[in-house]
Amino acid sequence: MNSIDGDKLNPAFDSIKNAFSSTTDTVKNAVSNINNSSYASYFNNNYLYIGLLLVIIICVIIVYFLYTIITTKLFLNIREIADKTKVPVLCTEQKKLKFTFDKTGNGERRSFSFWIYIHDMNKYKDNYKNVFSIRNDDKSIILDNASPYIFLDKNQNRMYVRFGKKNSTDKNPLTYGNITDGNLSNIMKQGITIPYIPLQRWVHIAIVCNANSYKNYVYAYVDGDLVNTTSQNEEDRYIPNCTKDLRDIDLNINGLLTIGGIPNDMAEGPGFSGLVSKITTYNYELNQKDIFDDYYSGPIGGLLAKLGLGMYGVRSPIYKL
Repeated sequence: MNSIDGDKLNPAFDSIKNAFSSTTDTVKNAVSNINNSSYASYFNNNYLYIGLLLVIIICVIIVYFLYTIITTKLFLNIREIADKTKVPVLCTEQKKLKFTFDKTGNGERRSFSFWIYIHDMNKYKDNYKNVFSIRNDDKSIILDNASPYIFLDKNQNRMYVRFGKKNSTDKNPLTYGNITDGNLSNIMKQGITIPYIPLQRWVHIAIVCNANSYKNYVYAYVDGDLVNTTSQNEEDRYIPNCTKDLRDIDLNINGLLTIGGIPNDMAEGPGFSGLVSKITTYNYELNQKDIFDDYYSGPIGGLLAKLGLGMYGVRSPIYKL
């Protein structure tokens, strides 16, 4: 057998080795390129997502500021809360507070909201009971100068909300002393009746007024639900022979807030066994969402609300009566 010449095989092995090495390097370079491309693509996509997120955040901020400018500057939507009612006020006593608010608004439109806790309707039985009234000053006992004047029925847990009129020329101006069963139909021509207020729990009340439309109307809400509506020339559903006259009701009286009362008070009358809190006015008409938002904020404001206790005590008060 002839032996194979080593000198002839070496070049062949070298050629195969070089080819294999070249192929390996090519594969490595290809894989490296693929990996680098993937990393670059992934990295670039991350920058894209971050950029989109920043654009969204900037758009949200712009929309928020535009909304704020439109509502507070263009439409002048203003909410004012009586500062010392952010915690409940006892109504078997009389509390007089300064309460001023901006009269500018969207025409003759205004809303009021507050919380009330009625403990016992038998206290001051057979007397109409003052919840609160808003007047210009404390110099007159004439309730024609109060708008609104909110009071409870003698014995039923029923609420009356009455508004004063602009430039009233009534020859027999209203005082607490002449609020009688026989005169109630005349007195409540300028207001709305809330037929039922639950007892011994916190209840949210909202009153929405529009004296700028051709009919003029007032809506009443209890715990976010519409319970009564009335408009010009409409008959009161709960007071016989009471035809509404809502022309020229004054929705901008402010200066003095009187809450509750004491027996024999000839200005607003006695108060009631219970509490009120968060008396608030708005120079626009609240819609259903606004009312629910206010309702869900609870009867307690100030520090307790910041601590998350706003709705605490809705079923029972956290203050001793």
